[in-house]
This record gives sequence, C-alpha cells and structure tokens, in this order.
Amino acid sequence: LFQVDISKAVRPGIAQPTRFLPDGRRMSIALRSGLKWSDGGEITAQDVTSTFEAMRRATNRNLQTRVADIVSVQPTGTYDLLITFRSIIDRRNMPKLLAFPILPRHKLQELPLTVRSDIAVQPVGSGFYKFVGRDAKTIHLEANEQYRKRGGNVEGPYIDKINILHIPDAASQVDHIRLGKVDILVEVPPSQIAILNAEGMSLPDYESLSFEFLAINHTNPLLAIREVRQAMEYGFDRDNILTRVYQRKGTLVAGPFPPYLKSYSLDVPPFEYNPEKAIGLLTGAGFTTIGNGGIRQDAAGRRLEFIIVWPKPVGTANMNIQVLNQFISDMRKIGIEITPRELGDDSYRDVVLYKRDFDLAFATFVYNEVGVVEPMFKSTNTEPGQLNFISYKNKDVDALLDEYERNDGRAEVLDNINKRLALILRDDC
Repeated sequence: LFQVDISKAVRPGIAQPTRFLPDGRRMSIALRSGLKWSDGGEITAQDVTSTFEAMRRATNRNLQTRVADIVSVQPTGTYDLLITFRSIIDRRNMPKLLAFPILPRHKLQELPLTVRSDIAVQPVGSGFYKFVGRDAKTIHLEANEQYRKRGGNVEGPYIDKINILHIPDAASQVDHIRLGKVDILVEVPPSQIAILNAEGMSLPDYESLSFEFLAINHTNPLLAIREVRQAMEYGFDRDNILTRVYQRKGTLVAGPFPPYLKSYSLDVPPFEYNPEKAIGLLTGAGFTTIGNGGIRQDAAGRRLEFIIVWPKPVGTANMNIQVLNQFISDMRKIGIEITPRELGDDSYRDVVLYKRDFDLAFATFVYNEVGVVEPMFKSTNTEPGQLNFISYKNKDVDALLDEYERNDGRAEVLDNINKRLALILRDDC
C-alpha cells in the first residue's frame, strides 16, 4: 500500500491519497484501479483484506507483529478500504504501519501459510519483477510487464532480468563479486569493506530498523540485580567492537530504539566503557570475594557465572563470534565468567522464545517502521512465544506503555513518552 523510500519519506504504492477519520483510529484508502498482478489478475481491496488475514494468522510472530496495531481491514468497494487501528495512531505513522507487501487473494486459499504454500512455491506479485523459476542455487526474475503498463508516474524496471544466487557463506559472496561472478551484494562484511573500496566498488550506506543486543533473562536471581546488569554494561567495551569488528559501520545505542526512528533520543546516551565503575557496582552489590578463576561471589557463595546462547553462524565471516569473544574476555576482567553455548536456529528459538532456558542470549530485533516497544517490555507479554522473552517487569514502564495507548495521537506526545521509556530501559539495561 505504501513504501518508505531511501530518504525515509512515505509514498504511495498501490494506494491513492488517504483520508483520516476524526477519531484518530481509522483511515480510508482508495486503491488505484486497473492495476494487475504479474499473472494478469486484477488488484482489488479483497487482496488487501486477504493479506491482512494471512499475516494475522501467521505462525511467524514477526508477521503477526506487523499487523498487531490493526483491528480490521474492511473493503467498502472494489478499490476502497476502511482500516481500523487498535488505538489512536500518530497520523504520520499510519501509512508506515501499512508498508508491508500485499499478496493476491487467489494464492491465499489455505491458511496459515507455510513454505510449501502455493504463494511460496510460485510467487505472484505486483512489483518491478515477476518470478520465473528457480534451480538448486538460483532464483530467476524477469521484468513485470504488468508494472510497466501502469503509466502515470511509474518508471522502470530498467533491468530486464535478475538472477539471485544463493550463497550462504559471506566470504564466498565477496569472492564472487571480486571475480565478477555477481554484480551486487546486499550486505558486505565490515572486514571486507576496505578491500572492496580499494578495488573501486561502490558501497552505499543505508540505515537499518534492526539492532543487535545481548538479552538478559530477568528470571535469573543474580541477573535480576540491577547493579549486576549495569556492571556488565560498564564492563563491556562496545566502542572497541564498533571499531574492530564493524569498522565503525554502525551506531552504539542506549536502548531498544534504532536511530532511524523519530523516537530515538540523543538525550539518553549509551553507557560508557568504565571497568572500574563496573567493579565498584559489583562490590556494592555484595560480590566482594574473589573465588576460583577470579570469579566474584557474595557472602552466600553465589558466583557470577552465566551461560550465553547464540545462534550457530552461517558461513565463515561471522562477526557474532568476535563480539562474543570480547564480551567473554571483558567480563572475566571484572570477575564474571561467561560460557558460550551455540545452538541451531530452531533450537535457539525454542530455548530463548519458548522455554526461556538461558541466562544471556545474543539476539537481533527488527522493528516495523513505527517502533512500538510494548511487545518487548510489557509485563503482560511474558508468556512462552511472546516477545518479552527476558521476563522484564517494571511498573513505571507498564504505566508509560499504557499512556502510549491512551494518547491523543499528537507526535510530540508519542515522542516524549518514548524518550521517557528510553531513559528507564537504559538504566535497567
């Protein structure tokens, strides 16, 4: 329906200009008429309602989250829709909430969707390209002539054919582009940036809606002590990692708001690297005895020993290993022992998201374009499978999240709430 372009501006996709209803919870959308799917079928409002239902019933919780703020999508005509949101939404964010792909209803007969569903095996879309076929290592796309026929301000596609190679190993991907076997890489390992720059290749930067973090399980009685969590923050030299591992291609953040989001606050700075302060916090929390291996413990003999789980890397150029190795080394310097435990993707998801059988976990979170943090931090979202998998509970945070739900939709109110949230979440680590 809508797209967020490279300058972060929201522009229409298949949607016409919209009309916001006075209650702040609803918007009326008219689709452009005469648009076709790549297989020739007409695009109508029913496709949008079917897509919403498919996402709502998805087994993938990330997809469910994309439509969590939407109550209903109702067709009011062949090309007209009425969308109702769960709460009052800042008008600048309403279109952003609808910046997800629309699927053809004639490919959504059986829900929930799986990797074996018809739409997954033989995709049909409305964008620049259409799926032609695939073999063991390559997906073949051709220009979507239906898109070229739209007229108006539509341009492109200018490239007639694209072949997408499946190369899991990041180092091998770089070798392929250096040898001229591929023309474009979507993501370049930071360690290879200097090499590709030296060979005259263009590496445009782009902002991300994701951030990487170490998740702390609050059900562990030792990690439930805020001074222990803060000591781990002060004792972890993240700026060194940003330089050494990521070649400064990234930003250190103070909490769960990527700088891309308007709610990101420069008034809430990240913790600085200060191992002396970390040791002082641990001492103040009663972990004064240095036991075997230099590990701190308290008067009851409780040792600061934790296990960190992380997903098994794909390929050889994996930065997570370097991050984890420094984290382990930095923690040992302040008297905390960290033992790594590598898991396959399915096992990792089961252990972290459902069983909650971890002390720490290396994780990545990807926001939608609005960036509401309620799913991650509301105390009522701690059931197995829900996104508050760290079992975080703070009544002040709950109150602010409730205030966010009751807001009158003004941008300055939303941003103020998010900045207050950011400060509390930063101090709680």
